[in-house]
Amino acid sequence: MAEFASTDSYRRFAQTVKLKTRYVHDDEVREFLATVMATSESRRDSIEESVILFRAQRGYVWRRESVGEEDEDEVQDAFPPERMKPNAEFAGDGRVSPRGYAVEDDKCI
Repeated sequence: MAEFASTDSYRRFAQTVKLKTRYVHDDEVREFLATVMATSESRRDSIEESVILFRAQRGYVWRRESVGEEDEDEVQDAFPPERMKPNAEFAGDGRVSPRGYAVEDDKCI
């Protein structure tokens, strides 16, 4: 069974593709990716086609509660639905989208 070179393998891989060569892989990166593929069987899972998945972001907005009453207060609340959609204004280049394009539902917006 294939094994990773060290417990530091992922960190080294991440640093290389973030800071050095994103698309051109050296031997160490190729070996790491080959090990991921060779050991991936135990991590594979499937979900039924009817399952609905949601995009989530960490964070919150403030919402006023009991407005106009004596116990009026601000409480943390979930982001509104429009906040969950990618915003092209803030889109950086990423895994799917080039800089300036936000990808939503398999298309650039």
